[in-house]
Amino acid sequence: MKDPRDSLINWMLALLLVLLFALVMALFGIKHFQQKAQVVANELQQLQASVAAQNRTATAELARLTLERNAAQAQLDQVYQQQEKADDQAVQEIARLTGELEQRPVRVRIVASTTTCGAGSGGSAGDQATPTTAGAADTTQAYGLLPESNSRRLGEVIAEAETINAAYASCRAVLFANNP
Repeated sequence: MKDPRDSLINWMLALLLVLLFALVMALFGIKHFQQKAQVVANELQQLQASVAAQNRTATAELARLTLERNAAQAQLDQVYQQQEKADDQAVQEIARLTGELEQRPVRVRIVASTTTCGAGSGGSAGDQATPTTAGAADTTQAYGLLPESNSRRLGEVIAEAETINAAYASCRAVLFANNP
């Protein structure tokens, strides 16, 4: 029979060989993962450099566009201020003219009509119709004053019309200034 120590030694040698094989495989695995980690680290550095370059480019572009926007906004603000001044002047002029109209009576010209109405259905049967030539010879024009309520309303309508006209002229000037 064999010595039990020999078989124990054989088992220990086999175990040692298996451990040695596992160690060699682990070293190869570690080396492989180290290389992969290095490749990934290099790619990460390249990506970080690319992102940093894109960030610098984007920051520069944002700064340029911000300056352009600020310049355009300043120009719009200036045009707005000028337009506000012009509109204020127009409103003041309209108010001044409206005030002048309120202070004086409105004179109207009454043009003589060449046609007249005949007797209506309310007339008696014996009434004769007014001839169509009645008053045709009188072509003189008469002048008079409008009643107060009519003068006031006419002044309001004129002020409204002038305000609308000033707003239209203002918008038209801006439109043509921006679209040559």
